[in-house]
Amino acid sequence: LDSNDEISKKIAKAKTDPDPLPDTAEGLDNRAEAKNLLSIYAGLGNASLEETVGSVAGWQFSKLKSALIDLAIETIGPVRDETLRVRSDVAFLKQVLDSGRDKASERAEPILADIKRLVGFA
Repeated sequence: LDSNDEISKKIAKAKTDPDPLPDTAEGLDNRAEAKNLLSIYAGLGNASLEETVGSVAGWQFSKLKSALIDLAIETIGPVRDETLRVRSDVAFLKQVLDSGRDKASERAEPILADIKRLVGFA
């Protein structure tokens, strides 16, 4: 659960090449670093790789990384914050676990009773 600063640093230090980004997905065939960053950008933006490549064609990596940092923080930040909130609420977690245990027991009891009856334990 990286902080916004950690997310930013990880993206900023990602390996890149000196060429501008291509205008087609096929232009990524021999550019693993570009494809990796663009795939992440596409995933976070709920877009296809082809759509993403078209929207960033000609960009330098510095511009892509800046946009990716903003998108990653915008997308991941709320999920991280909610995860941290839930993790810190011990009473809520206990309630969820207890509820899950009760539901599992309720579903398992008739099956276990049948099994015990079939093997002669009931």
